[in-house]
Order: sequence, then structure tokens, then C-alpha cells
Amino acid sequence: MKVAPKLTESDLRGVYAKLDRGRKHIDALDESVERLVKNHPDGLADASQEMDFKVGEYRVTIGRVADTPIDIALELGDAVHNIRSALDHLAWQLVVANRETPTGATQFPVLGTAPQTWKKSMTFAKATIDRVAGMHPDHVSTIERLQPYIASPEAPEESTLWWLHRLDVIDKHKVLHIPEVWLRTLTARSDMPPDVPLKLITPFEPGPLKPDTQFVWRFNADRLRWYGSKVKVNVQWLASCDVALGECADEGEPYPFPGVTAVEAVDLMHQHVRDTVIPLFTSPGHGVTPRSGRHGGPTVRG
Repeated sequence: MKVAPKLTESDLRGVYAKLDRGRKHIDALDESVERLVKNHPDGLADASQEMDFKVGEYRVTIGRVADTPIDIALELGDAVHNIRSALDHLAWQLVVANRETPTGATQFPVLGTAPQTWKKSMTFAKATIDRVAGMHPDHVSTIERLQPYIASPEAPEESTLWWLHRLDVIDKHKVLHIPEVWLRTLTARSDMPPDVPLKLITPFEPGPLKPDTQFVWRFNADRLRWYGSKVKVNVQWLASCDVALGECADEGEPYPFPGVTAVEAVDLMHQHVRDTVIPLFTSPGHGVTPRSGRHGGPTVRG
């Protein structure tokens, strides 16, 4: 059997072009999120606060959460689509490099579970025969090893590659509804005496902002009364927000990237294709220079 051909920079021109286009959409997504955060630094359109000196509590109640502009969902979808398309461009070039002719069915398959018929399991090559037809068997084996159910057997549904594929499929049929405003940090500051500190008693973890949520800080009301009129009380709550991927509720699927913003999530997908997938098929020395967005580069999952 002939040796599996290695792709060159020239072979991958279209693949890199798609990744570059995806990067532009990631940058546009980043800018849209920045605008939202600038206009609503705490992620809110409305909130109320109350100081209860009798029981010693400072309460903040979430009113209306800032609306996530549709541009954010559109830019997320465009970024995902271009990154996913880069894989299909790669599949096409694998067939061409093997001196075969691609077909309309040629694509980079992504399976969440091991292929099987209603009676028994079947091989990956047989299950994807129309999609990988014309590729060298070694390349088909490499693609198989990248499949979520093999690369992440304990949780294939959390795989970066799987969610790149799933989000692209969803975006083909409707606007991605899952970007939502998340509260990243929460604190309160006051000019009360040092021995009358504010303590947040409401459990808090970074997560989606929901209307009617209440956060409560407690302080020693008796100690504060001891100071009498000598102390003027001024309390201010501070929060920072971002846009993250929410649950795919109507798809019945869990949140794919816990604690990761929308920009970080799509950047994970971009990095995974660029730094993990493509190098498996290229000659030594070929590749693209790593780039990171506003949030840096989180660890890429399989």
C-alpha cells in the first residue's frame, strides 16, 4: 500500500483561509461583547438595592437583565461555521492528495457515538464510506481517532470537536439562542467602620444572570449602631459581566463549556482545529502562527 500523502501549505490554502475568516468573526464577536459590557458593565438593565439597618442586611435584587444583541449570536454562528468548514476543506484536500476525485458527499465526519446498526456495531470506515471515499486508509484512521467517542470516551458530548459540529448544525436552521449574559464577579464596598464588614451570605458562582435573583450581604447592625450618628453609611455593589454559552434547552443538551465565555469557547474550537487536527495531516514545519483573543488561550479539550 502506498504511503499516506502529507498535505503542504499550498494544499491547505483554502483550509487556512476558512480559519482566518473564522478568526475575523471571533474578533467581531469579541468587539460586540466589549460593547455590551461597556454599556452594561454589571450586565443589568435594572436592579434595586435596600439597606436594612434593623437586621443588618444589604440586599440587591436583579430586575431586568441586559438584552444580548442578535449580532452576538450571528457572529458566533459565522465563526463556528467557518471553523467547521475548514475541516470539510481539509477532507476534500485529503482526497485530492490521494489522487482521487472528491464527491458532493466528501466531508470531515464527526460522530458523537460509535457507529452501529440496529443489530450490531459497525466500523467507522464503513459508517462514513460516502464521506471519506477516496481518502488514504491511514487518513481515515486518523480521523477516526479524533472522533469524540474515541478521543473523549467518558464524555464525548463535552468534546470541543463535537460542539463545533453541533453548533454548526443548529446554526444552519436557526439563530443560535444560547449566548447569554453571565455575572463573572460580585462584590460590595462601603465606608462603614473596619470592624463592621460586609459579608456576602448568598452563594455565588459565576453564571447566568436571572431576573428576580437576590444577593444579600450581612453586617453587624448592633456594632454599627454603637457608632451612632458619627458614621455615614454608603454602600455600593460592584459586578462584572461577560457573554457565555447558555444551555441548549430546546435541544435537550447540556451547557458545553462550563465557566467559559462565548469568545473563549469559539476560540477553543479554532485552536483545536488549527493546533490539534491539521498538524496530523501536514508535513513537518507547516502550520499557522498561534493567536489569542481578549481572553487568552484556555486549554483545549479533545
